[in-house]
Amino acid sequence: MIHPFAIQPEVIVDWAFNRRDTAQAVDTIGIGKPRFLLRLPKDLRKKCYEALLERPEDDFASQRLTALMEKICENAINRPDQKSDKGKDWLSNAKDEYEHQTFRAIIANEVDGDHVVNSETIFEEPNELWTLKSSQSILRQAPAIAAALKPLLREGLHCYLVDPYFSPEKGRYIKVIRALAAEGPTDRGMEISIRCREDSTLNYFNEKAAEMAKDLPTTCTVSFKRLPSDSMHDRFFLTKVGGLFSSNGFEHYDRTKKTMHVSILSPDQYSEVWNEYAQSDNSRVVDTPKSVVGQKTL
Repeated sequence: MIHPFAIQPEVIVDWAFNRRDTAQAVDTIGIGKPRFLLRLPKDLRKKCYEALLERPEDDFASQRLTALMEKICENAINRPDQKSDKGKDWLSNAKDEYEHQTFRAIIANEVDGDHVVNSETIFEEPNELWTLKSSQSILRQAPAIAAALKPLLREGLHCYLVDPYFSPEKGRYIKVIRALAAEGPTDRGMEISIRCREDSTLNYFNEKAAEMAKDLPTTCTVSFKRLPSDSMHDRFFLTKVGGLFSSNGFEHYDRTKKTMHVSILSPDQYSEVWNEYAQSDNSRVVDTPKSVVGQKTL
């Protein structure tokens, strides 16, 4: 649904020199879009301005580059252990990072590899790696749900799962949590924060939630906040790079053909939902059950 891309600094500068390309890039990358940017290298913004200095002076291009960087970097992420060799060019380093941990594609001004997309034709003749949907129907089974969210889970992002009816004694929910945790990174921690209704005593919730630990990897922590039962209705999956709305609960059903419709939240929707469920100062929180740390060694 929402996928990471590595984009060559020179390509971003090329877009800034073309007003139409700038508009198309802004319209396809960032919050509310199915694409987010990997900062490769970590000082990507600096590299873009260095590349700009090598071009003929153009005040309009400089202004467009500033606006473009603000937009496409609003939800860009750094990989803490990304591979980088100062003795190699950008494309070689990007390919090394792809081999280290795959992502959707590399956007470059030269094609060298199946996962490298030519930037010159990307807006006119979209490559299948670049073409992504903003919504889709997925089977209501744990593996299918985890597969749809895998590009986000693999980055080790703090994930917020909002489902009013989540309850730790319901196996159909726990199977989904296990599947999500299994798709997380194995070399660093990840946290899944669950927002749900208060529909049982805190002691009972803690007791049942603790039983999850034996089936979760040691790299995974699951935390909880419960809200008033009359204040929650919709289901969401949120990360700092974007959010998804789900028509149904994040539940697993064996041998089912039932599907759930998942769609990317618009920037305004994302901001509203993020502020409601991900901000730590939410005054509507009823209680905070004990967090669960996985005990399963991978």
